[in-house]
Amino acid sequence: MLRAGVIIVQQFLSRIMDLLCACPPGHVPCLAVTGAGGKSSLAAGLSIHLSKAGHSGIIAPSTRIYMPRPRSCSPEEEQRLAECGTQTCDALLLRRGRSDRALSEELRAVLCTMDGVPRRLLPLPEKSSALCPNRALCLVLGEEVVRHSPRSKLRGLSPETICRLQQFLEKEKLSRRAVLLVEADGAARHPLKAHAAHEPQIPSCADLVVAVMGLDALGKPLATVVHRPELAAERLGVTLYAPVTPRMAATLLLHEEGPFRGTPSSARRIVLLNKTDVLDPSQGKLLDELLESLHVPGGPDEILLHGNNA
Repeated sequence: MLRAGVIIVQQFLSRIMDLLCACPPGHVPCLAVTGAGGKSSLAAGLSIHLSKAGHSGIIAPSTRIYMPRPRSCSPEEEQRLAECGTQTCDALLLRRGRSDRALSEELRAVLCTMDGVPRRLLPLPEKSSALCPNRALCLVLGEEVVRHSPRSKLRGLSPETICRLQQFLEKEKLSRRAVLLVEADGAARHPLKAHAAHEPQIPSCADLVVAVMGLDALGKPLATVVHRPELAAERLGVTLYAPVTPRMAATLLLHEEGPFRGTPSSARRIVLLNKTDVLDPSQGKLLDELLESLHVPGGPDEILLHGNNA
């Protein structure tokens, strides 16, 4: 039986949107996404939801992410890319060692364009419509592009720069609400991770921190599904090939050096358990045990479940 605080919603993005938009008028909400097993998909999906709600989404990673793609006017194509964890955007703004002020001024120039159409800083597909004039903007900010095979990566901004951008945007008093989306962690496409001393990179101005875990990690050898498995094995006191149990997963999620490390005391902490559809009926007890293990003193403020069967 699920306890209070566990929210099962198929449209989990709407729940996060509600929390972000509950912030006071004039405040630029900041969401930091950490953990593994669906961070990029969450950020990409939120940017689409923000656009539909008439808000501008500003994706400002504090870690490296794959290079975003130019935004298409096709909602179906954008949704498909978001489900694959691919970011799309109207413009990519690079700091390239410039001052925070210079980046802020460039950001303002895009957000405050009179006709609502940004300068395209990414190449457009040959037959793509050049403009979608009645749609809110989705922008991606970063330090620089890093060549990486098979796709280039974008090196993120420091958490301090992200907070200064938030302050700048609040002073501008934009007519359209802007929301900062910070991918603050990397997991090399694993569904679970153990965090090193420098992770995650959560800005001190974050209002909401969502720690993601892919439920496809449960029952599989730690060495194959956990990012930094040696560190995880050390913290859990198990071997590298021990199967991941719900209690082990909860320990990593709630560890003092885990995905919530550095979360501001005022921020709301949420655990998103992703891919509930990978669990067959015989594994229902695994999810119940995981939820039970997360409901402890110092646990998250809320737990969201997501999957095609949620």
